[in-house]
Amino acid sequence: MANKHVLFRFDVGGNVGAGHFVRCQLIARQLVNSGITCLAVISADSEIPNINENSAFTKTLTLTNPDDGKELTEICHALQITTLFIDHYHCDYDYQKKLLEADVKWGQFDYFCSGHYLGQFVVNINPSRTAEDYRHCILGQKTEILCGLYYVVIREQFCQLPLSDLPSRDNSHGATVFVSFGAGTTAPFVLDLLQTMQKSKAVKNSFFDDLTQ
Repeated sequence: MANKHVLFRFDVGGNVGAGHFVRCQLIARQLVNSGITCLAVISADSEIPNINENSAFTKTLTLTNPDDGKELTEICHALQITTLFIDHYHCDYDYQKKLLEADVKWGQFDYFCSGHYLGQFVVNINPSRTAEDYRHCILGQKTEILCGLYYVVIREQFCQLPLSDLPSRDNSHGATVFVSFGAGTTAPFVLDLLQTMQKSKAVKNSFFDDLTQ
């Protein structure tokens, strides 16, 4: 059986953060373990040093015009891509239409539940979302909506955490709170929340002093 080639389209940098890259990298590693070749394509202004260091991606390409779906379709055909994963914000109707007309098989990560979704599947990374949230969207004839806890992507570091280290409700020493944020543009909000938690008498941990400097 011919080797399958999966292409991941994402961006990373100051305006979009590193979450897109981390998410795609995690999925790519699982696919590589199954014998599938994974490649990546990013915009020329993406800020990701040493992307190929310990990377699951065999090759990383750059787009000269990241908003033009035609360039991406040409890459897919040239590399004989089996499936394209899209994890970035430049995926409007015109962009998807070019992929559809070029017979590219793709799916995308979504955050908004609005607009057009014409690919084979759409994965909403918010575990509280359901397919019902897409009832007002325009979908392709074969588009599958993938929502819920089953499709949450979690880093290995959290999966490997021993259950004995997790706080229990009757923990007399208090509970551990995990706070997660995405996108580089949320930095002021993150700092504001950390400073608010630091002022709370219920939160006692010196690491806040370092984080809020």
